[in-house]
Amino acid sequence: MRKVTPQVLGRAGIGEILQTAGSFIEHGFDDLPPGMHLPALVGTVLHNVPSSDSTVAHAATARLGSSLVEFPLQEKRAMMSEEILKRLASFSSIVDIVLAAYVDSETFGAGRALTESFPEWTNSPLLSLRDDVYAHQSALGDLLGLSTRMGGLENRRIAVSWGFGSAFGLPTTAHSLILTALIMGANVRVVAPDKFLLLRRVIREGTKVANSAGGQLEEVREFEGSFHDVDAAFAFNWCRLDDFNHPERNPQYALEFKDWYFTSETLPSSCVFATEPPLQTELMTSRELLEGPTSLATTWLGRQVAVLAATIVWMARRAASDDRVALV
Repeated sequence: MRKVTPQVLGRAGIGEILQTAGSFIEHGFDDLPPGMHLPALVGTVLHNVPSSDSTVAHAATARLGSSLVEFPLQEKRAMMSEEILKRLASFSSIVDIVLAAYVDSETFGAGRALTESFPEWTNSPLLSLRDDVYAHQSALGDLLGLSTRMGGLENRRIAVSWGFGSAFGLPTTAHSLILTALIMGANVRVVAPDKFLLLRRVIREGTKVANSAGGQLEEVREFEGSFHDVDAAFAFNWCRLDDFNHPERNPQYALEFKDWYFTSETLPSSCVFATEPPLQTELMTSRELLEGPTSLATTWLGRQVAVLAATIVWMARRAASDDRVALV
């Protein structure tokens, strides 16, 4: 079996995907180069992820004129990693591209480790939508919205912030947004209380990316005064990684930070505001801000579809030149 080549999207790749996605939104999904060979059959391998991942996959493939087949991993019995990988290998042999999303509910980071081994078991191009550490596709959807509103990302100041709420999702999009924004030349400020810090290895990696890209990554622990000079803010009510196996503890810690609440007064008047479902109106954000002119909330799903379609196109171009890659 011929393996695919794992690849990390650099600045040029991210820029190409965002440009194609922006064109899809502006001109429609028929705006493709003549003779573009798109995958006839796309397969999804989704485990323990939001239902929106399936919705986006169905919509993006339909817009591109591709058929989609699902390979379910949800069974009554638990499957060992080796069995999952062997079944992935079999599944990949009948499709033109695999869209994978795997989050482990028992051990934080185990889903990421398994995802990183997927390329060794498939001979079809493979795209990871998310795992329990990263959600690169979701972050690219946010970057698309921010870039469009701000006229680019170079030297822009973007805040990635925890916000009060009751959902406590994994900070996967936040992790990916930090890295991808820095790659694109933005400066990033992480705003989070000491009880809800992001994964330290992501911060260390972000610091390396910032140093190489000439940008800046900073962390602050205070809410008040942390947004006065930013061009954009992404906010989300993420969980405590220290209590990954004890989610019931999140509310008691979060109550200490009820004032981490976003309103139109929290941010500069021109600051672009982004978040992702679930939208916790009057918990994390005011309705005025969420529905206001600077908010990207209502366009979230459309941007996710456009970015996934654009990423499939990016991968199809490489497959056409016999360069089959895996983006994990």
